[in-house]
Amino acid sequence: MADDRGTANCFDTKTGERHWQDRLGNHFSASLLAVNGLAYMLADDGTMKIVKPGATLEVVAENKLHEFCYASPAIAGDELFIRGEEHLYCIGNTTK
Repeated sequence: MADDRGTANCFDTKTGERHWQDRLGNHFSASLLAVNGLAYMLADDGTMKIVKPGATLEVVAENKLHEFCYASPAIAGDELFIRGEEHLYCIGNTTK
């Protein structure tokens, strides 16, 4: 989970034990999105961190949109939608 202080935490859902805590951004307004075993965390500055949940922090990707984003990302079919202040982004596989 990510919070409005820019801190992300990973907890064991069965025991409540915290595996790790780290600063992954400045501020998170958007809800975390979990897809295919990964957690997608979109910071307000438009930086998406993709994290593999586990005992230690593993950031598998980081992408910057270069515009502020406050809305939670959404999935429809095989596409990821992100609404920024100026644009609506659709990320997906175009080789279908």
